[in-house]
Amino acid sequence: MSKEYYRKQIATKRQEIVGLRADIVKLKEQKAKRMQDLARNIRNTTSKSSKETYRKQRISENERYTREIERKTAKIDGIKKQIENDKKHLANAK
Repeated sequence: MSKEYYRKQIATKRQEIVGLRADIVKLKEQKAKRMQDLARNIRNTTSKSSKETYRKQRISENERYTREIERKTAKIDGIKKQIENDKKHLANAK
């Protein structure tokens, strides 16, 4: 493959990383907002069963957001490894 091909691949992957990082920021903002909403619901509810339901919901949604953030972080790490591999190929290309 040509050097230009590897350069384009690296540039594309860097753009993908930027997009994933933006997604992570959005997810963190959504998570914070949702946790605040659920905390407010817990405080404002008088029923014990409703409070328990909101607490369980808060735990499950917190885990869901955490998994999504971890998945995107792992994807970024994989792309970084691909970039390193492309850099090696670029160095060996003619």
